Amino acid sequence: MQALIIGIVILWIGLDQALKLWTVANVPLNTVYPYQEFPSFMSLAHVINKGAAWSLFSGATPVLIVIRIIVGAGILVWLLRKPKSLLENVAFALIVAGAWGNAIDGLRYGHVVDMLQSHWLTAIYRIIQPGSTFPIFNIADTGVVGGVLLLVLASFLPTKKLESNQQTLNTKQTLEITAPPFEIQVLTIETQAESLLELQRASYQVEANLIGFAGIPALHETLEELQHCQESFYGFYTYGELAGAVSYKLIDNTLDIHRLVVHPNHFRQGIAKRLLEHLLAQHPDVEKTIVQTGSRNIPALQLYQRLGFTILGEITVAENLHITQLERRKPDILEV
Repeated sequence: MQALIIGIVILWIGLDQALKLWTVANVPLNTVYPYQEFPSFMSLAHVINKGAAWSLFSGATPVLIVIRIIVGAGILVWLLRKPKSLLENVAFALIVAGAWGNAIDGLRYGHVVDMLQSHWLTAIYRIIQPGSTFPIFNIADTGVVGGVLLLVLASFLPTKKLESNQQTLNTKQTLEITAPPFEIQVLTIETQAESLLELQRASYQVEANLIGFAGIPALHETLEELQHCQESFYGFYTYGELAGAVSYKLIDNTLDIHRLVVHPNHFRQGIAKRLLEHLLAQHPDVEKTIVQTGSRNIPALQLYQRLGFTILGEITVAENLHITQLERRKPDILEV
């Protein structure tokens, strides 16, 4: 699409400058040929314009040169970085070409060269201004006016909205094909440690803020330490993204939960609960499950208690850090 935009700009400026060079070389200045000597819709002339359209701002050629160059460059850079629909790309490219075409005239001649006179436009113009003649113009002017008209047309078309909706639909369909809405699977710590470490730090930073203690060991754990932690992991994936994880050790007949983390972007989606339920369902025969969490981490404490954990007690790890120990005995009927 960028090639199309640049191609239109170069082609339109080339046509504009070629006709201007021919006009300056072959048509005497201030000549306006009558309509009957040419096709009824167009006539040839050679006049100069030291201002903008309709000779506005006459005498302000240097200022107009700068404005045309800057505006054209700004539109082109914006368009190349974020291409629009085909119609909009053509429209903006014509506007850029028109602005730069007339700016080149200002740099070369000190004024803009005009040579095209339209009988049809004059007939329409005289409805508004009786007895007047539509201003003589050039190809650069047609680029600017044509580009604006195309933008007006584009505003009435549903193309952009439809394309946006179709792109959203295609993306959603692709996600649904490549990955289910969510999936819990075993994490291989040797290969997925980096993703897990990033998730863990984001999650524990929230807990550190919550309990007012920045010294949580897992928050400062290195990649090498994580890879050698000798824990087993389950990861919660949502559309292929690791959103949460739980780790544990199984010692004799005790399930020891070591860490439960959820990325802040996925809070309040029930991920922690699903991970715990999955873990407990994979080990239904253990006599007890133990876990520890910060005593000020009320959401975590409430979650564990809803899943059948009871508080055993509290220990002080540091001056501002208190840890609550919880235990869950094997229930008669395990609810998942």
